[in-house]
Amino acid sequence: MGMETRDNDLLKQFMCEQKQEIPDNGFSRRVMRRLPHKENTFAHMWATLCIVIGVFLFILFDVFQMIVDLVRKVFISIVQNGSIHVNWKIVLILFCLASIVCIRNAWKHSEI
Repeated sequence: MGMETRDNDLLKQFMCEQKQEIPDNGFSRRVMRRLPHKENTFAHMWATLCIVIGVFLFILFDVFQMIVDLVRKVFISIVQNGSIHVNWKIVLILFCLASIVCIRNAWKHSEI
């Protein structure tokens, strides 16, 4: 067993001395781009469902009008007395929409 260990050590030493780094030059990226993409129909269906629900909630709660009212109230409040009164319902809806967009983008980039 002593001879095997010595041979292994010599082999490791030789390999370490002869090791050469080969530049990638974008080869890995080009290979990954040319590989066939696996279609994830569940992800597409989930994204479509989230978009439909988001649009439905946007219309149901008249979010566009809430945003316009909020901006108007903030502007008027700042001009009149320097304080801001916030409608927490619109803040919650905007937070949920922003979270959905962030999660969707993170999920999209994790599949690459």
